[in-house]
Amino acid sequence: MDQFFSSLLKKSIIPLENPPKWAKLFPYAFMLFLILISAVFLIPIFCAYICPLRIIYDPPAVTTTFQWITALIFVTGGLIFLVIGPLLTKKRLFCSFICPLMPANTLIGVINPFKVKINIDLCKKCGLCVKSCELFAITKESLAKGKTIIECAECGKCMDKCPAGAIDYKLMFTDQNIRFFYSAGNYL
Repeated sequence: MDQFFSSLLKKSIIPLENPPKWAKLFPYAFMLFLILISAVFLIPIFCAYICPLRIIYDPPAVTTTFQWITALIFVTGGLIFLVIGPLLTKKRLFCSFICPLMPANTLIGVINPFKVKINIDLCKKCGLCVKSCELFAITKESLAKGKTIIECAECGKCMDKCPAGAIDYKLMFTDQNIRFFYSAGNYL
């Protein structure tokens, strides 16, 4: 959902390139919190009460004052992190700062044999990749090291924006460019 709204405008109204470290760590703490609370109460807290898709497709009954206040908080948060924020910043704010599934995606990315790598010798330091990354996975610091940060979803938008062709998919432990093979599945 935030991906849709982050792609509507051609240019961001509020530039946001390097969020504070605590904001990037929040999904990990949130996931741990949800696991602990779910274990204590024996109910999937995220799926039952927080998941934006469930709230849209199976909205809970709102009959008491407490439920109205809770619904108002969630609707306001949803508007900020799923609609308004992504629209103004061209970034996926919910996925980057709240979604507890992002840490799971990160763990899968660690074992994924395909990695996004930046050829420092070809890089023109224009920063278009940093601006185009919706998940803040390329920062000026990671760009200088020739790699993305661990939360990279490997969407390839940075590759599409790079005028020098300095960013490519590489097979883990090799220097072999494999973008054609990696993205060919999108066209089959």
